[in-house]
Amino acid sequence: MYPSFIRNRTMVSAKQHPPVILLLGERVRGSDSVDKWLAERRYSVIESTDAFQALEQISDFTIRDRPDVVFMHVDSIATDREFMQTLVTTFADEPDIPIIDFANDPKARDAEEFEKALDGLACRLDEFIPGHTAAKA
Repeated sequence: MYPSFIRNRTMVSAKQHPPVILLLGERVRGSDSVDKWLAERRYSVIESTDAFQALEQISDFTIRDRPDVVFMHVDSIATDREFMQTLVTTFADEPDIPIIDFANDPKARDAEEFEKALDGLACRLDEFIPGHTAAKA
């Protein structure tokens, strides 16, 4: 009925990992060094303006390739994290969506400390995003 090469093939289903939600501190002067750092990485990223837009990004199954990271700048990481966690557990179909807090205040840190913090962030992201490396080739 069907050629053997079709009948004997197994379907490969590609399971995508859930996007990581990255909460950043307030945006500084319309530009942020962490935003630039994310743009230089191999992760596919998208910025969200609020928690509801982030929820829409992680829940939208009509797009073929979901972003690896959905990031947003928030006024209070502790307050917004709790709100985001409530939204994710209530409305998202995937219960294990990671939320990473990263408070960035480049003025309060020297360059070396800030680089170490970014290296730590890269390691955390790599825990949840398979097939990516922290260092850009």
